[in-house]
Order: sequence, then structure tokens, then C-alpha cells
Amino acid sequence: MSRDENSQHTKGEKVEVRSREINVLDFVKSRMKQIAELLEAVDNAELVVGEVTKGPRTALQRLPRHMRRRAMSYNVKRLPRSQRRFALAVTKASKHRKKAPSRFWRRRPCNLLREYIRRQRKNVWLETHIWHAKRFRMIEKYGYKLAVQSFQRSFRPSYRDSVRHCAVQDISFLNCFQITVEDRQWLISTLSVLFPPSASPTLAYKTSLNGTFEISSLLYEPGEYPRGFIGPVRFMWCKKKYLFSNIYCSDTSYSLLVWSHPSTSGSILKHFTELLNLSRSGNSTSDENSSAKFVSRWNSRTCFSYKDALYIADSGKCSVITDEEISLHPRLVITQLLDLREQFVRIRMYGPKSMAVLEEVLHVVDETDIGSEWMNAFRHLFFCLFYGDFGEFPNGLVLYLLVSDPRVSRPARKCKPTEKRGVRRFPFDLEALPGSVIDFWDAEKRKSVYTLQHLNYNCVMEPAYGNYPTANITDLCDRFKKTTYPVLESRISVEELQKRRSNNLATGSISSCKIPILLVTRNMGSGTTKTSTGVDLVVPAGFGLDFWLALQYGTARAVGLRDQKFFGFESGLFHFPSDVPDCDSGIKEMKEDHRQLSHKYLSRPYNRRVQFRSTLFVKYPFSFAWPVLVRDWNENEISKTSNSKSVYVLRDRKCLDAVDKWIRGKAAVLDAHSCSLVPVQVEAKKRGRPLRYCLICIPTEDDLYLWDIPSNAISENTEGCKRAQNPEETNNPFKAMSSEADGEKGFIELSGNEKLVSLNEMFPDKEILKIRKKNALKRRRRQRAKLAKRQKFENQELSTKDGEETSREIRVATSTSAVEKSYRESCSRSIIGRIVRGEYSFSSAKGRGIGYCSLLSLKNVRNGKVLFRNTTSKYYHFGKLSILSEPVIL
Repeated sequence: MSRDENSQHTKGEKVEVRSREINVLDFVKSRMKQIAELLEAVDNAELVVGEVTKGPRTALQRLPRHMRRRAMSYNVKRLPRSQRRFALAVTKASKHRKKAPSRFWRRRPCNLLREYIRRQRKNVWLETHIWHAKRFRMIEKYGYKLAVQSFQRSFRPSYRDSVRHCAVQDISFLNCFQITVEDRQWLISTLSVLFPPSASPTLAYKTSLNGTFEISSLLYEPGEYPRGFIGPVRFMWCKKKYLFSNIYCSDTSYSLLVWSHPSTSGSILKHFTELLNLSRSGNSTSDENSSAKFVSRWNSRTCFSYKDALYIADSGKCSVITDEEISLHPRLVITQLLDLREQFVRIRMYGPKSMAVLEEVLHVVDETDIGSEWMNAFRHLFFCLFYGDFGEFPNGLVLYLLVSDPRVSRPARKCKPTEKRGVRRFPFDLEALPGSVIDFWDAEKRKSVYTLQHLNYNCVMEPAYGNYPTANITDLCDRFKKTTYPVLESRISVEELQKRRSNNLATGSISSCKIPILLVTRNMGSGTTKTSTGVDLVVPAGFGLDFWLALQYGTARAVGLRDQKFFGFESGLFHFPSDVPDCDSGIKEMKEDHRQLSHKYLSRPYNRRVQFRSTLFVKYPFSFAWPVLVRDWNENEISKTSNSKSVYVLRDRKCLDAVDKWIRGKAAVLDAHSCSLVPVQVEAKKRGRPLRYCLICIPTEDDLYLWDIPSNAISENTEGCKRAQNPEETNNPFKAMSSEADGEKGFIELSGNEKLVSLNEMFPDKEILKIRKKNALKRRRRQRAKLAKRQKFENQELSTKDGEETSREIRVATSTSAVEKSYRESCSRSIIGRIVRGEYSFSSAKGRGIGYCSLLSLKNVRNGKVLFRNTTSKYYHFGKLSILSEPVIL
């Protein structure tokens, strides 16, 4: 286009010309905020040239990049002098974590002890904790750190040793209470409301009065029997003759020693103080102000301190007895209760070789070094137990022995106990055994050690408990006060012991340290192989690790809580408190198990969860819901608002015998105790292994018809098991096939189910395939987000609700049924009970389980024939039901 044409075109049209000027004031006002931010970032005199940043700056960032060094981060002198003042101020105000102290500093005895005490604020350690923590899985339970199972695969070896050799477990978490009174009959009558005579032995049990036996019993809430079960205990009587620390007693006083589980010790102590009208005393046997610098001294300072101190009361009023009142009333009748928790170390040994291992480990003081006849009597019985058959001796027999320091005679390597063959068995008279009139339960005497040069004294003997002699403990205590010294602070050190071992070729057995111990025999259980048979070793606190290591060198296998439960299961005994549904501690533990299992179940993806309700018809997969089951079987007598307190376990021995006879068809049915649960044992007839939460059901007529047929398990369905119409076909299930079936064998039908297949699906286009994959990925992301949202909602709902008494498990089991069935009829067979402890039994070589059934439901059981089904299986197995009459033991 020429210039003339362009001018003509411009003349013909109106062209808008932009202004070459702007209003600076308006322009800056509209952009004032952006300009301020720019100036703050760029025109900052404190910034390094060429760097733009925001927020607080460190001293190192104030330098140019080429001047920065890594050493400046921890050495201020590496910075320029102009920046050092600022760097010092910033370093002091910094909140960085200080450098951890060196390992050598942390492993010093005083620092190590301080760290151990800090870690025991929440859960107490046993004396063998460090030994177990290196070899066992530890959990926090009952306020203690306890060993559960070994890191090694030792399940079968532990059972094998418990049956043939010896297994050992530290049960020092059991608590001990000592009640001292002058009138024993008054104490028995006062505490009789806690010991129902129909369920277990009472304090007036004739065998226990002389103090030679430790008896297992059951405690109930006062006036609430058969409900209100507290827990099992072990008690022993002891006769004492000495003066208390600041309380005057008569010439003869009696002590009751009660061992309890830590989950029930608070409730038991509360009932004792209320029934005996006791109050907390201000006396204390420990020096709280003394500081310990070493672990051994800290043990000696704390192991003899009474945790809940002293409870004292007179015969009339509840008050703290002072020295002035004792001087005014010299004949005041005193009741004293001592909380002796953590004052003793109790080690439980399982197996027939327990006494053989103890004979190798313990070195009893010789007869020439003992000047008392009652000590010689216990020593004589100890060797009788070793050389005789262990099953001949009664359960709960108590032996008092005086042994040497087990560290001195400990071998350098593990060695099995030698077989004592051809040795003449020593005769003994059990009735002539002295009672427990010893000073073992006195804290002042446990602090002392017996020396060889002071053991040869003439003990004053006087008749008591019949025709056999007992020791005058008053004379013994007077002599001990003059001749003894503290054990833990004066016993031989580890360094001196190692020097002695290096100088001597043979292991020495002579030591000036003599330790009093107790041995309690155990011989009970209802299993074919009694894994509960063994010995309990009780030693004073502070010596637990020494005896434990000696037992390990004696080839005793260490076990944990898991093995303890299995040993009780093999013996037909319930484990307390996890298998007991009618006590507070048992209910609490079952709720904790329900919470953990529900959380684990909800943590799985939705399509990977077991469909308990819709597929397996299990209404309560993670709990037992005993009140609901009993209410379904007895709707008229139990209200719908009943809780766990209304259901109780039947422990009356006469009633259990009557139910057992009814199951075997030898007596009439029991009409009383309709709200109770009966302890039962289910043994698999053919195949199957009942586990915890397993269902015990009543078989139908068709199921009973197949009882003697070697068939597989019965599947869960609503129609039941189909039975053949011809009885001959049932008797011959493996009948030969007909000729027509033989002729058609191997023939393939040509006119099968045909299906059209698209070629586009067989050979898809690449672009279409890419779009499909992208859409599938988006779909999976949406589903994942939806499941995460649903799981978060369910977890919040689970934390706010209890879960066991509500319908929480129906939501967990993904219930979609319109009609809600009762617990009893939730599956195709009527549920009568559940299994609380079950596994494959090594002793019977078949599946076996112990649990509880509703008493009213047992009326429908014929000759003990039942079905059992696990919660994760759809198959029923035949089982034989029997009644368990063994009580819960500690």
C-alpha cells in the first residue's frame, strides 16, 4: 500500500490514539501494597547483595554465599567479628536439642540407677526384668512389666519340659498380705463372710491350721454369694512368738499370709481394712531420705519398705496406736495388717523334675551347722521329696529351708540333674512335721544373714500343735539380734566372687551367707498330663536374680504368660483373670481384648474384612456377651436391662456334681441357679480345633444321625444337614457308581453354556485402553478416599461407645439383615455357650477347649453331644461336652 492510500484511509476512519501520560498518584495508590512488599524484599539494607528472602534470618544466612562455611554452624569463631555478637545471641536463644551424653556416662551405676527408677514410674519392674527384656517380649500388665513369650520358637519345647523336665516362671507380681492377731478364732469368724464354704476351703480348713499347708481359696463380696466374685487367693497360717517393732503382743500370736493377684489386691485390701476396722499407720520401715548410689543398695533400701505401710487397730476403735497408748494399756489387743507386695520373689516351677533341679541348685545347710530340730525336720522332708515320687505328696505342702548363696555353688556351664537310681527312699511322718512357726515373714529377720559361727546354739523347745515340738521363736529372735548383720550390703560382691572362681579349679560351695527360703508343692489339675504339677520357690527380695540364674544353669526353661496360660489349659484350669467372666478384673480384661480386636478389624480394608454377620452369622465375634446369652435362654427371670453383674459362674461343688450326673444321664436336672454359667470342657470327637470365642451349639436330629459316620464337618446353612432317605445309603456312604454313570464318565457335552465375546474387547484400541486405565485409577482413588472417611468415622464411634453391651459388633460385622435375630438363634444351630480358652491339646492329641454354657441350655444336651464352630469358619465339628469342677486357682 502506498503512502497516499494510507493517508486516505486514515482520513476516512477515526483512529483512537492512546495517551502518552498517566496520573502517577492514582497509579501508585492502586498498587501501593505490591510496591511495599517489593521494597521490603529488595531494598533491604540488611540483606546480602543478590539475595532475596523473607522471615527471620540466621547469622550464617547474613553472609554472602562465597563466605559461608559448614564449621560456622557450631563454631562462632569461624564467623566474621562483625557477626559474632549477633550469632552468640541467636545461639543462646535457640531451642535445639542438646547433644546426648556419652554411653559411658549413661552406663555409670548412679546414672543407670536414676534411669531405671525413672522408667519404673508407671510400671514396676521385677528383679529379673533386665534378664527377661533381652530374651522375651515384654508387655505392660497389672501395673508391671511382664514377659509374654520368648523370642525363640519355644512353644513345643516349653510344653515338653513342663511334662518331662522343668519349666520356670517368675510370678513375683503376686501380692502378699500379712494379718497378725492374738485370737485366731476371732479372725476366722470376722473374715468368714469373704470365704463361702460351698465354693472353696475356708480359713478354718483343718489341714491349714497347723501352718504346714498353703491352701487355695476363692473370695466373694460380703453377702453377695454366688455373685460378687473377687478372685482366687492362697493363704497360710503361721504361729509367731516375738515382739513387734513398737507394738506389744501376747506370748502367742497368729499370722495369716494371703497371696493375691495384683488386679484384685486393691479390692482385697479394702475389704480387710473394713472388716477388721483398721486404719493407716504413720509408721514406716524404710528410710525415704537415704540416697542410693548403686543398684544393690537401692534394692536393700526399698525391698523391705512396706508399700501401703502399716494398718493397725484395737479391739474397739479405729485409730493409730502410739507408744504412749501402749504404755498406758500394756495388754491392748492388737490387729496388724502389713502389705508385703514386692517383699518376696516367687518363682513357679512346672514339671516332674522340679525337685531334682532344686536339689542341684540349692545347697541346704548341713545338720552339724543347724542347732534346731525343726530345721532338720524340714531338711529331712526335702530329701524325701527328691528321692520319692512327686505325685505321692499332697498339694500345698510348705517347707522351710536354710540354703547357701546360690552364686557360690553355681556351675560354670549348664548341666542336667543326675538320675538318683537305686537310692533308698527315706521314710517320713507328715503329721510330725513342724508348723510354720518361723521368722521368715519378719522383715527384720529377712534383712539378716545367718553365719556358720553363730548357728550352733541350743534352741529352746516346747510342745505346741499337738505332740511334735516347735521352736521358741522369742529365744531365736533375741539371739539373731546379737549375731546377724544385713544380707544385701554385706554379702560377697560379684568382683570377689569372680576372683574366687578364677583361683579355684573346682566350684566352691562354702559361703558365710545363708538365705531362708520357702518351698510350696503343687499337685493338682484335671488334665491327663498335669502340667500344673511343680514347686513354688519363695525367697526374700534382693536375691531373686541370684536364684533365677542358678535355675537357668540347672537347665530349667524360662517361660512367660503365654506358656502359663497353655499349661493351665492342658491341666483343665481357667486362667485368672482373662478366662473369668464374673469378676471386675476379668470383665475389664475382656473389654480390653474386644477393643484391640475391633481396632485391628477396622484397620483392614473393607473388602478384606471377614463378613461375620452376613456370611458366617456370628453376632458377637470379639466378645462373649454372657448376659445376652443367659437372657435369651431365660427370658422370664432376667430383665432385659441386666448387666454383667447379674450373671455369675456356678462354683458350688455339690451343684456341679449334680449337673455332671445330669449330663451323663445319672441324675435329675438342676432347677436352681438359672442365671448361672457352668464351666465346661469340649473335646473334639473327630476333627476341628476350638479357639477363643468359639461357638458351642446344640446339634439337630440330622446332626445326631451322623454322629458315628466318618464324615467331614457340617457346613453352616439354614436348612441344616441333608440326610439320605434310605438308611442303607447312610450306612454305606461310599457306594459304587451305577453303570450309566460309568458310561458317561469323561464325556464332555458339546452344547455347553456359550458366551459371545466382542473383538473390540479382545483387541482394544490403545487410546481407548489408556482412557480406561485412567478412569479405573480415578475410581480406585475415590473408593480409597471413601473408605478412609468411613473408617475414620467408625474409629471415632468405637472410641465413644463401650462396644460390648451395645450393637457395635453388628456394625463391625457389616450387618445388612432386615430382621434382627436373637443371640441364641443367630446361626442355624442354637448357641448354648462359648469357648474362652482353646487349642490343639498335646496331651490328648486332639482339639480341646474350656468355656462356659448357660445352665438352662444344658437341658437340651444329650449325653454331652454338642457342635462347635469357630467365628472365622462356616463348618461345625462334633465334640464331647463335660463339666469342669476344678476351681480357679492362683
